[in-house]
Amino acid sequence: VIGVNVTNADSMRERFFIPALHGFLDTIREKHPDTPLYLVTACACPIQEHTPGPIVMKPDRTFTVAQRRVENDGGALTLQRTRELIKHVAQRRHDSHLTVVDGRGFFGPDDTGLLIDNLHPGPEGVDLIAQRVARAIAGVLPDRRRA
Repeated sequence: VIGVNVTNADSMRERFFIPALHGFLDTIREKHPDTPLYLVTACACPIQEHTPGPIVMKPDRTFTVAQRRVENDGGALTLQRTRELIKHVAQRRHDSHLTVVDGRGFFGPDDTGLLIDNLHPGPEGVDLIAQRVARAIAGVLPDRRRA
């Protein structure tokens, strides 16, 4: 999953995220040019969909985004923006073995009630993600029964 921790930590700006993602993909493709690769974007997390990080813990041990002025902070990343940038990078690469997967298909807006602290899914949410990822993987792996 690409984007969520970068956004949570407020550790990158857009101008660096794009070349860093290209560099990551270049490193993989150098040794594995034809291996299917799936870039999974961030799952849903309402506190950071449209608000840049960093995240902070409140006294009740739930998370929120820090209150800050972002008017002059060009390129601060939100989850929505990281999804857009990941799609853009993948399209520019013209790599037929590269697929972008929207992480909200594994844990979407309708599932965010399962976030135990506004950031992390609890056991029920983790199980839901695992079931959905397992189904997605099963759909792209070769059928071993025919081998």
